[in-house]
Amino acid sequence: MKITKYIIFWLILIIGTFLILNYANNDIKLKRIYSTSTDNINYEISVIYFSNSYLDKIFKNQIIKEIDSFKKESAEFFKIAPHQTTLYISQDIFNYNQDIVSFKTDTYKNTGGAHGISHVDASIINLTEKKEINSSDLIIDIEKLSQLITSKIKENNLVEPRDIFAEGLDPEINNFNTFILNPNFVTFYFNPYQIAPYYYGTIEVNLLNSELEGIFNFDILK
Repeated sequence: MKITKYIIFWLILIIGTFLILNYANNDIKLKRIYSTSTDNINYEISVIYFSNSYLDKIFKNQIIKEIDSFKKESAEFFKIAPHQTTLYISQDIFNYNQDIVSFKTDTYKNTGGAHGISHVDASIINLTEKKEINSSDLIIDIEKLSQLITSKIKENNLVEPRDIFAEGLDPEINNFNTFILNPNFVTFYFNPYQIAPYYYGTIEVNLLNSELEGIFNFDILK
């Protein structure tokens, strides 16, 4: 019985990956690709696909990366003791202008342990030039950005002062490379354990473009 459930587990993942790849060229804004629940697995993927082949490839690669990671982690735990595993993936897209878009991937997975873990990934894409814009291209004053975000977190009581992990807000580019662009503001995401304990979840900080003058190089987005 355990072997049969294990085989079903992998078939679900293989089918899900196949469906992702074969929805690739549809001009669909949001579509639930696959969803199932058994004694051993909850599996659901909601993903955006566009006819733009460059953007579509980026989206697919992100999803496949998450599935591959999930498969490896699940296999290790499954060998020890069969149990229910969970994977949820959802993507969204935000237009900065006609050439620049941000896309965000929300992932939750539980392959074993006391609780699952969620995280957010984000990318900024120049559709015209077909390239990703790195945080190091946009952020020109990391010291001021660190100070501004730290101040916002405290002002808005997003994290109790005693719970803040200060090193997660140090003026290093890797601490501030998960964000999306909107026409008038930027949203920064801090995943669990980066700047606060797990129970705070993913923390969002919104900053107006006007607050980021001299900190962000908005000229490269024109």
